[in-house]
Amino acid sequence: MGLAIGAALLVSVVIVAVLVGALPFLKASQKQPSYLAKLGVNQAEWAYESPTLSTHTARGQYFLWLNVSVNNSGTHSLGVEGFGFKLRWKGETAGVPGSYAWSSFDLAPGRSTNVTIAFPSAGLKTPDLLDFQYSPSGASHVQASVPAPFAPATEVTFGASSAQWKNNDTYGRPPIAGNRFLWLAFEMRNAWDQSAVITVSYFKAEGLSGSIYSALQQQGAVEIAPGGRGNATLVFQVPTTWIPKVLHYDMTIGPWADMAIATPSGP
Repeated sequence: MGLAIGAALLVSVVIVAVLVGALPFLKASQKQPSYLAKLGVNQAEWAYESPTLSTHTARGQYFLWLNVSVNNSGTHSLGVEGFGFKLRWKGETAGVPGSYAWSSFDLAPGRSTNVTIAFPSAGLKTPDLLDFQYSPSGASHVQASVPAPFAPATEVTFGASSAQWKNNDTYGRPPIAGNRFLWLAFEMRNAWDQSAVITVSYFKAEGLSGSIYSALQQQGAVEIAPGGRGNATLVFQVPTTWIPKVLHYDMTIGPWADMAIATPSGP
């Protein structure tokens, strides 16, 4: 009996010794990786400018601004570089690079940071995933879903308007044969942070057939200050068979907006 108990105790001691000896190896297998990043997108918002350019986008072009958080969960410093971020739009397989106004930096282990990156888009696309490529070799990736973006700011809107057919322009001159004049009167409101300019070169009228005509003459306000409003009248010379549909406003390096044209009165 005593021998059996002694043998059992000896076996237990051996097992404990083996386990204790294996602890360093178990700890080594469970230690943190050298390079490990965690990624999150805090906010997404549509805008008309990039972080590196102060110029307004052209009609139909936008930038999706993302506020991104990066956490270094590894044991080595993590290089955060703007070109390491790529955005994938829903329905597309390839990611696109963004614009940023900050320089690359190293993120210490256990630290987090926020960066802003803007991605160009033709139209208001639906974002899918943001990919961040990191580690010295660039072989490691981490992805994060992108929340629904805030809508782009409304910059210019139209108020009350009227349309009228006339047989004369602002100088009282008649149209060329087969044409007539369309007079459009409207109120414009400027919510942009700069002055909105009203000039004939910024306005075009599109018809039901898709044909487009530029404004020839104007009356009234020529510039609207930020937060202001003004009234203007535009004159177009168009074929007598042409039926108006929408007025297009485009400052080229500024806001753009559209206004439905009501059925004109007059002859």
